[in-house]
Parts: sequence; C-alpha cells; structure tokens
Amino acid sequence: MLLKSLKSLYNKIINVGAHNIDNLGEQSRIRIMNYWLLLSSIIVILSMTIGGFIDFYSYFLPSSMTLVIILLSFYLSSIGKHIIGWRLVQTIPALVITFLPAFTQVVASSLIFFIVFQSIVFIFFTKRKILFSFLVFYGICAIIYCYFMFGSYTDEQNYNDDLLLNVVNLIFGLLLQFNALYLLQEQREKGQANLRENEAKFRSIFEDNPLGILLSDGVDFSRKEINQMYHEMLGYTKEEVKTMKISDFTYEEDKNAHNPHFQKLLKGETRFAEFEKRYIRKDKSIFWAKTFVALARDRTGKPIYNIAMLQDISQTKEQEIRIQELLEDLKHLNAELEQKVEERTANLSKINEELHQSNQDLEQFAYIASHDLQEPLRMVGNFVQLLERRYSSKIDDSGKEYIKFAVEGVTRMSALIKGLLEYSRVGRKEAGFKPVNLNNILAAKIFDINPLLKETKAEIIADDLPKQMICEPIQLGVVFYNLIVNGIKFNNKEAIKVIIKTKEDDQFYHFSISDNGIGIKEEYQHRVFEIFKRLNNRDAYEGNGIGLALCKKIVLRHGGKIWYKSEINKGTTFHFTISKDLSMV
Repeated sequence: MLLKSLKSLYNKIINVGAHNIDNLGEQSRIRIMNYWLLLSSIIVILSMTIGGFIDFYSYFLPSSMTLVIILLSFYLSSIGKHIIGWRLVQTIPALVITFLPAFTQVVASSLIFFIVFQSIVFIFFTKRKILFSFLVFYGICAIIYCYFMFGSYTDEQNYNDDLLLNVVNLIFGLLLQFNALYLLQEQREKGQANLRENEAKFRSIFEDNPLGILLSDGVDFSRKEINQMYHEMLGYTKEEVKTMKISDFTYEEDKNAHNPHFQKLLKGETRFAEFEKRYIRKDKSIFWAKTFVALARDRTGKPIYNIAMLQDISQTKEQEIRIQELLEDLKHLNAELEQKVEERTANLSKINEELHQSNQDLEQFAYIASHDLQEPLRMVGNFVQLLERRYSSKIDDSGKEYIKFAVEGVTRMSALIKGLLEYSRVGRKEAGFKPVNLNNILAAKIFDINPLLKETKAEIIADDLPKQMICEPIQLGVVFYNLIVNGIKFNNKEAIKVIIKTKEDDQFYHFSISDNGIGIKEEYQHRVFEIFKRLNNRDAYEGNGIGLALCKKIVLRHGGKIWYKSEINKGTTFHFTISKDLSMV
C-alpha cells in the first residue's frame, strides 16, 4: 500500500506541467527535468542531514536555498512557465556555489557541480545562442570559484580538506553527473528512435498515398522527389522529374494558374494553396488535377521544403464540362420554350377573347331567338286551335288527329324555346350575387310544386340549409326545383321520398338531393347533363331534356361542380357544390 502511494506521488511529481503541453518532445523534456529536480531535492536533503551529522553546518545555507529553487521550479512548471524554472535551476545554484568560498570553507570537489549543470543544459536547451551563453556563464563562475577557493586574496584557508566531506560531495556530484549524462543519452536515443519511426511512417504515407506527391527543397522546386502515384500520373521516372521544371509538364495555358495561390502561401495568408490545372503526361496526353501545395518552415519562418499533392479529376472535369454544355443547351431550349409559350399564350388569349365574344353572341342570339320565336309559335298554336273549333264539323277524324299532333308539336316547341330562354339567361350579367337564406328559397320551390306533392303524395326531408349564403337566388332555386321534381317525376314507388342534405368546408357548400326513384342506366350516364338529351320515353315521362343541363350551367356559374351516383330501381343522389368565394367567378 505504501509502495503504491509512493509510486502515485512519484508520477504526480514527474508529470507536473506536462499535461498541458501538446508537443510530445516538450512533454518528455519536462518529465526529465522534473525527475532531475526530484533527485536533486533528495540529494540536497541527504546533504543537509550528513552536514548536520558531522557538524559541518555551512551545508545548510546553500542546500536550503537549492531546495527553495527546486520548489520554485516545480511551481513555475505547473503554471506553464517551465522554461523560466529551468533557467533558474541552471543559474542560481551555480552563483551560490561560485561565491560561497568567499564566506566560508567549501569542499574542493564542489567544482563538479559546474560540470553537472553544463551537462543538464544540453538536454533542455537546443538553441545555439542559449547553449553558448550558459557555457560562458559556467566558465566565468568556475574561474571566480577557483579564485575564491585557492586565491591569495586572504590569509584564511577557503577550502575544507576533510577527506570524508570531499568523498561524500564527490559521490553526490558524480551521481548527479552520471544521471545528467544518462538522461542526455536517453533523450538523444528517444529522439533518434522517434525520428526513425516518423521517417518510416512518412515514407509509408509518401509511397503508398493514392495522391501523386512531389517533394522539393525551398521555393525553387529543386531536389525534387516523387512517389509512385505521381510517376503513374505523369509517366516520367523519378530521375527524369529531378532534371525537369514544373512548367515542363504543365499545360501551356495553365502555367501561371498557381501563382496567386502560391504567393498567398508564401506570405503566410493561407495554410495551403489549392487550385486546379491541366498537366501533360509523357505520352503528350492531358489530364486535369486538383493540386494542393503546403510549405514546411523553420523556426525563423523561412521555407525549408514544399509538398505538392495531385488528385486526378479528369472524369469529374469532363462531367462538369458536359453538364455545362447541357446547361447551355437547356438555356437555349428554355428560351425557345418560353418564346413558344408566350406565342401560345398570346394565341390562347386571342382565342379566349374570340370565344368569349362568340359565347356572348350565341347567348344573345339564343335569348333573342327564343324570345322572338315565342310570339309566332303562339300564333300558330292559336290558329290551329281556332281552325279546329270553327271547322270541326267539316274536318274528318284524320284531320282532327293531324290538328292534335300540330297542337302537341307547338306545345313541345314552346316548352323547348322556354327552356332555351332560361338556359341562355344563366350566364347573363343581369343576375347578381347576394346573401340569402337558402331555407326560404327551398320553401318557395316546395310551395310551387305543392300540387305535384299532393298528387304523388311525395315526402321531402331537408336539413337546415345555410342562412347567409352568397348566390343568385333565382338560379339556385331552379337547381333545387329541377332536382326535386326529377326525383318525384322519375319515380314509380308508392312512397316517394326526396332527401336534401348539406355540409360545408373552408371553400365550398356541399349539397346532396337523393330520391328512391328508377335510377339512371350506366350507358346513359355520359349524356345526363347534355342539353336536349332525354333518357326516357316521352310517352312515359314528361320533359324536354334541358333541366339537368340548366342545373350544371348554374352550378358552374357559382364556381362549383355537379355529379351523381345512381342504382337502377334504388334511386339517384345528385351532389353539387357552391363556392364560398364568388369574387373571381
């Protein structure tokens, strides 16, 4: 348990300040320095203990100062100031040892500590200026130390020739010296091992990379080296590439394509340059490649070498070019289509105006014709009936039958003209939309057909209809009238029923009028809403074939639609909708 706790404490001390550093080499040096400081603190404590044991108390002052420096170095490492801590450890103890002989006797073997500090410097400081500065500093300190220790500036003896102290001091110094040299050698071996490992990784990445890679020194692309993929892309061997310029295998029009990007890279404005250009293979064929260029710099920021990576994008570029061509074709086709649409729209607009005018003319003609035909037709009917009354005694049975046929024909013709007149009035502007209570319109139509209801004993069942509905009340009354009358007229049941239902949504009112009549045969369904198209024998059922066509026209006039569902001998249900927004109708 004690060993486990000591090991945990040792790991904490060794890793002080190393956890916040990303650089692995820097982490290694921090751990080595912490290890050396820990060992030094143990030796300082032992030195103080031995000095006290042999009554040589002059050891306490430098040892205690050294211990304070070690603790201060640990603190600086913990807050990320390890470089300052290292310099304190390298300078202050040396200064203490240098001037210590001026005040008290010291052991001659203390000179070895200067050598220890010099060894440690090689581990932690790699810049030549710093190394040179420390070597000069230690040389001056050693001269002053020797002067104070062996010089004749005083009559007193400045060194202690006690054999035990010299041996002990020498042993501690040698331990530190050996440890420093061991750490230095270990650091170099680790660095070399890491370098070999990194070189192996880089070589593997370089050679096996799916991108073509070109390495060259500086910014002049000298001493070029290429990987296998680069060779396969261009067809040139590594020896041939070394003697060539980049422009030698760059397409003529793209030789300066990289310049603006590379200039930004040189100025440090970007981390890497990226551009697309064409290259010429050894067999003179051309291919497109996306090129990435990055620079490696030294500590002063000077470019050491650059690395260029090529990715063959010929297929992608061909597709882009093809897509661009297709887009251009589509633009032309779209322009032609727009022109044709404009022409077609203009023609349709013209046709629509002509059709609108034609419809107006036809409605006007139908209105005038049906209105003006009423009078001569009535006159023909009156004269035929007058002929029958005055000359009935002189006309035989065949003549009377002919007169009857003529009267019936005039009556049917009058009904057809009347229906045509109503049909033509639906689209005319005289009728206007206004809010009405639909229940009142239905009640009025039921009153109109009251004799028919009494005759057939038909029953009408209706929902409560909308009380504030915008419509043309007379025309909508015609729809209800025709559909109700049809439900009663085309019915052979003893108990005739007509059911009226309603519902609504956000856009429409929906109505349904159901009967239990004879139904409509499937082969007649396409003719139901055609004008003058009768579905039944005239002798069996009265009518002129205008009613449902009139209903359809009125419903369309109200922005809705009309349809039905029917079963033979079970009845028919007519559905129709009326728009809630008649402003656009």
